[in-house]
Amino acid sequence: MFSEIETVAQELEGSGSKTKGYIQLSANRPLTLVLVQEEPLKLLRFALKYTPTTVLYFDATGGMVYTAKNKQDEVYYYAGVINLSTVHKSVAVCEALLQKNDSRGINLFVNEFVTWYVNL
Repeated sequence: MFSEIETVAQELEGSGSKTKGYIQLSANRPLTLVLVQEEPLKLLRFALKYTPTTVLYFDATGGMVYTAKNKQDEVYYYAGVINLSTVHKSVAVCEALLQKNDSRGINLFVNEFVTWYVNL
């Protein structure tokens, strides 16, 4: 699985373009994929406008999604989530797969989200 993810990241990194609507930032070694879609960001903007108590929280537990023999190849999952209290649903508005559970990767993730949200 890791080699397949790494191959996609290499292709995206070399292409110089972004996949419309989902993969917005990619890097290889360490693997860094930041996933943002326009629709959830619009939903967040709508929720913040009409329900001022809406909270966006980042699930920074670094839950591992891929366990490898080599600790350096482990992949962690992060998400920016809002709770839609009126329909009792949680929605991920941005996500990331990071090979390193460190502040550099988390900072890239949050900065990419903020850039997309501001430019929406």
